[in-house]
Amino acid sequence: MPTHRLAGGLALAVLITGCRNKQGDVPEAACGADHAAGWQGWSALPEALEAPAVAKRGGRLWVMGGYDFETGARDEVVSVDLSEGFEGSGEWREETPLPAPTEHQGAVVTSAGTIVLVGGDLDYGSEVRDSVWVAQLEADGTLGAWEEAPPLPEGRTLHALAIRRGDVGDDLYVVGGTWDFADGMVFSDTVWHTRTNLSGVPGEWEEVMPLPEARGWAAAAVQEGQLVVSGGLSAWGPARSEATVWTASIGEQGALGAWTEGPALPMARHRHSMTEVDQVLHVAGGDSDGGELDEVLVANLGQDWALGQPLPEQRFSHGAVEGDGELIVVGGFFEFRETRDTVWSIAGCGG
Repeated sequence: MPTHRLAGGLALAVLITGCRNKQGDVPEAACGADHAAGWQGWSALPEALEAPAVAKRGGRLWVMGGYDFETGARDEVVSVDLSEGFEGSGEWREETPLPAPTEHQGAVVTSAGTIVLVGGDLDYGSEVRDSVWVAQLEADGTLGAWEEAPPLPEGRTLHALAIRRGDVGDDLYVVGGTWDFADGMVFSDTVWHTRTNLSGVPGEWEEVMPLPEARGWAAAAVQEGQLVVSGGLSAWGPARSEATVWTASIGEQGALGAWTEGPALPMARHRHSMTEVDQVLHVAGGDSDGGELDEVLVANLGQDWALGQPLPEQRFSHGAVEGDGELIVVGGFFEFRETRDTVWSIAGCGG
C-alpha cells in the first residue's frame, strides 16, 4: 500500500486496486511507473468548492467560479504556479473575477491562449446562462479582462464541453445538458459547435449531429479526431445514470458524423470527468446509484475500460484538466453538501 504525501505534509494511504471498485471484475490497467507512483497534493484552494471551472497553461492553474453552501455561486478567479513541482506549489493569486457568479460552466484553453467559459447557472438553477466569456492569458501569466463572445442559442447548464485544437482555430462542442435546472427538468440531446478565430474567440454556434439520447451531467473529450461522450443522466426524478460511451468523427469543418456506441463504462455514473492525458482517456470519480466513486478508469477508443490509480478519496462534481502529461483534479463533493478544497495530480496512464 503506497503512501502519498499531500499538501501540508499529510500522509495518505491509497489502495492500488481502488477501494470503490464496486464491480469487482474490472482489470487493472498496465500503466507506466510514473502513474503507478500515485497521486500528489498541491496547495489547497482558498475555499472548498464544487463545480468549478479549471484551466491550465504552462505552469499555472486557474480555478474559476464554482459553488459553496455558505455564499452560493462564486465569481472569484484564482490561480497558482505549479511549474516548480510540489515544493514550489505556492500561494493562490486573485485574478480578474467573472462578470457574474457562475457554477457548472465549461472551460477550455484555446490554441491562441485564451480561456473560454461556456454556459452554467446561478445558485443551482435560479438562472441558467447562455453566456460565453473569453479572457486572454497574458505573457506574464496574468488574466486579461473578460469579454463577451457570441452566446449559446439558449441557456445551458449540466452540459459537457470539449475542444479539438487546430492550426486555423479550434472546434468547441457543447454536449447535452439542460435549459431549466429545476425539479422535473428535462435533458437535451443537442450538440452545438463553433470554431474560434486566430485570436481564440469563438464564433456563432450551430447545431450538429445530436446525441442518440438526451444526457445531462455527462463528460466529453476529443481523442483521435473523435468526439467522445461518456455516462451522464438520461432522466431526473428519479435520477437515472447511464454507462454509455458514444463516439462521432469530427469533419474538417467541425461537423460530426454518425454516433457509434463503444465499450460501456463498467458502472453507470454522472458528475464525473473525462480527460485525455498522454493519448489515453481518463474517467475520474463521479456519482452512481451505488454511491460516490473514487475510481479512475482508463482506455483508448474501442478498448474496454481498466482501472488506473484511484483518487485519494471519492469525488464528484469536481474540475479536471490535463497539464504537462498529468491529470489534475480540483475541488468537488466528497458527499453531497460536503465540498473539498483539495488539488491532486497524477501522471497519465500512458506515461
